[in-house]
Amino acid sequence: MSKKQADQIKSLAADLSSRDRIIREQAREALVSIGEPAFEPLIAAMSAKHYWARHEAALALGDMGNPAAIPALVKALEDEEGEVRWQASQSLSKFGSEGVVTLLQELTKRADSNWFRTGAHHILRNIYFRMSALQETLKPVLLALEDTQPDLYAPVAAHAALNKLQKE
Repeated sequence: MSKKQADQIKSLAADLSSRDRIIREQAREALVSIGEPAFEPLIAAMSAKHYWARHEAALALGDMGNPAAIPALVKALEDEEGEVRWQASQSLSKFGSEGVVTLLQELTKRADSNWFRTGAHHILRNIYFRMSALQETLKPVLLALEDTQPDLYAPVAAHAALNKLQKE
């Protein structure tokens, strides 16, 4: 990567924190079009001070489609801002089965978080309706997340789903 491109990426990544929505959107679109060289700055933006930068980064990472973004997007399911959590779940849904294993693994550990469970339910439900091959595996997890005590039942169902996926 040339110094000029590195400087451009740095400037665009900084623009994700702009108060101006149009500047943020243009920066996000430019970073997505740059592709792989912009990936790490977008991952870094997932920890930005301003929630709108984290939102734009989550959207860009989903648009880029690099599975290496899955852990950062899963972490964002517990972001303090609802818009960031929502965008992270939308972006994770785009990864389909690639994100399911990581999501289920984290669900076994983080089911005590209402925010995490809500995001996991949204993602798994989207994948459930899009990927018939995973429906039988995901249905018990969705039912556990919809139960009156999801913090107790979801980790068990997620663990069972992981075991089933490993056998396939």
